[in-house]
Amino acid sequence: RPLPLKRVGRASWPSSQLARTRDARLAPVRIADLKPGWDVVTNDGHRLGRVKQVGQHFLEVSGGRFSASLYVPSSAIANVEHETIHLNLAEREIDATGWQQPPRTSDELRTAQERHADRDI
Repeated sequence: RPLPLKRVGRASWPSSQLARTRDARLAPVRIADLKPGWDVVTNDGHRLGRVKQVGQHFLEVSGGRFSASLYVPSSAIANVEHETIHLNLAEREIDATGWQQPPRTSDELRTAQERHADRDI
């Protein structure tokens, strides 16, 4: 399932692959497109940390106000923009998520080539 939309420059994608919303160019983002080092912020603007590792269904996030890593599920990603991952939860809601526990099964990232047509929403 593609993640929410990411702003991209005009040169990055052929015009047939772009969706237009107002003046921005948008293209779907897969979890495999996310990179270690990107910032992760809550929907109320608080920095949760930086991506340490990208898995198939989770992001390992560290370096924020939590001393241990957090394992953020892809379902909590609201938007990705300019190498910043925006979550659909507020900072006050993070403590109750249980994200301090690592996934129970292997979450190794699996990638494969895909056609540009597969990236359309």
